[in-house]
Amino acid sequence: MNICRIAALSVALASAQLAARAHAEQALQQDEAASPPAGITEISDEELGDMRGRYTVDAGSVAWFGVTMNSSWQSDTGQVLQSALKIGMDFSDGKQRPVVTFEPVVSITSIEAPSALADAASPTHNMVDGAGLGNVKGMVQSVQVAGDGNIASNVTRLRVLEGGSIPATGANASVLGEGAAVTLRARNEGALAQASVDAGAARVMLQIEGAGAVQQWIGNGSMGQTIQLGSYHQNISNSMELTLIRQSGTAGGALLQNVAQAIGFSRGVTPAHF
Repeated sequence: MNICRIAALSVALASAQLAARAHAEQALQQDEAASPPAGITEISDEELGDMRGRYTVDAGSVAWFGVTMNSSWQSDTGQVLQSALKIGMDFSDGKQRPVVTFEPVVSITSIEAPSALADAASPTHNMVDGAGLGNVKGMVQSVQVAGDGNIASNVTRLRVLEGGSIPATGANASVLGEGAAVTLRARNEGALAQASVDAGAARVMLQIEGAGAVQQWIGNGSMGQTIQLGSYHQNISNSMELTLIRQSGTAGGALLQNVAQAIGFSRGVTPAHF
């Protein structure tokens, strides 16, 4: 299945939310008045059935699709972990298989003056169980915290551009061959920062022994952001941005109807899975 449908899903979800909101407002108005407002007509189940599956992004309409993930973690002891990656898929010039580029960045540093909270006696680390998240498909966002004084956030953005130039690849980017697997990691005093692409999925991960783990991923039919913390006074942020550039001249109006079908259809981020 083509990766370009990821963007189609994102727009379809937005459209579905707008449609649901409009339907709720219509139902409220009908309760208040004996007759529905002029110009509003209920859509039958048969009509909705005919619409199912019709609104997808045409295979030839996508010029470039990119994913940027960035995870950062500042601990109470002054450690700063960062893991980031950029995946670019170039479909321009009629490519049947995209040129896939991968650019990872990982680092673990220490602040010269650790937080005063690090000197305070912290309670024993707590356990957090996220096993149930493995059963969730599609888009996943989760924050599990067992501790006080923590800051945690997950943010996902989608940008759809009509036409425009293909972004230039970074100096450290590499082209992924079919079935490629690449991992970049850094370790220091029980801390791990890692960025990887393998088995059709791209992933970033941060982990501190005894404190928790942070992940972001896309591929194999799902995408997500998870934060699991069993510690205190941690500051964590996850951000993911999806960018879709469409070929110039394609119909923009149809894309606004397309958004509920993409993430569940993704089959990976390497050429072997398109």
